Amino acid sequence: MKKLLALLLALCLLLPAGLAAAETVFPLSEEKITFRIATWQRSGQVDYNDMLMWQKYEEMTNVHIDWIHLPDSTFVERRNAMFTQDDLPDAIYRAKFSLSDVNKYAAEEMLLPLDDLVDNYAPNLQKFFAEYPQVRKALTMEDGHLYSLGYFNICDGAKNTETLIKWVDYFYSQEGAELLFLVDEKLYNTDENGVRSYNDYVTKNPDGLTLTQVISQNTCWSGGNCPAILLNNVFIGGETMPIPMAAAKAMLPYLPKEIWEPLFFTVDQNDEMTPILTDLSACVKEYRAAFIGGTKDIDAEWDNYVNEINKMRVDRYLEIVQESLDSHDADK
Repeated sequence: MKKLLALLLALCLLLPAGLAAAETVFPLSEEKITFRIATWQRSGQVDYNDMLMWQKYEEMTNVHIDWIHLPDSTFVERRNAMFTQDDLPDAIYRAKFSLSDVNKYAAEEMLLPLDDLVDNYAPNLQKFFAEYPQVRKALTMEDGHLYSLGYFNICDGAKNTETLIKWVDYFYSQEGAELLFLVDEKLYNTDENGVRSYNDYVTKNPDGLTLTQVISQNTCWSGGNCPAILLNNVFIGGETMPIPMAAAKAMLPYLPKEIWEPLFFTVDQNDEMTPILTDLSACVKEYRAAFIGGTKDIDAEWDNYVNEINKMRVDRYLEIVQESLDSHDADK
């Protein structure tokens, strides 16, 4: 379900440049405010406080972030430990929660509902949700509340939540997206038609750094999961270069004709599904690698592969999904 939500968001958020934005008034506070925010840190990324983008944003907002960096290798374990050990930060950025995670922690009142904060203090999100109501619907949990903004979550006990929601709201504007994805003019060129592209410092770095490494020294979007809008001619990452774009266009005919809204599962359903999905994922990865690597012949081994999948109670997994779908349709 997390992949379905991600696909819906990606399709809705890749918007033309020039999105009308509400004005954000800076600084966000006359007195310095500090928040403790935990974040997923992709391998190769520097300390967020050393990134030019966050340095510029702190100067603009007068908001300092004490970042709690959770490396990719231990991220889920350490993120979950914050909840089980009641050691919550003010917020979690790039939380990588599944819908079941959000439902669970919301039910335990460890995540704050964001509805009132968005409706009263987040003008850019208000405009965005008004234009794309399906996104807000996709982010709304089973209890009717909004707890996550592309994985940005405010935790129970956080103070100055009005300032915190304003802090993240800016990234849903044209200017905020430019700060996150472009950072500074030293990293890109703009041609006579206004089209932006990374300059030689990024693509042919004199220190031998790859594009991703240069980006990871200056901003945090590499790897995804940042709460923000993706705008044409603002997001100019490797995915927008000719070969990936050609590959993406070739896949268009194979996209689903209908994208479902996220399905919600009860705690009991989720507890039953989790071990099934774990086994299925391991099996699929093993066979996929063997088929691609040539250590297994796909024609000779396909029936064995299907039999292995069936042994892992895939039929029960599909039954649970159908139960959730039936419940969803009944509530329409």
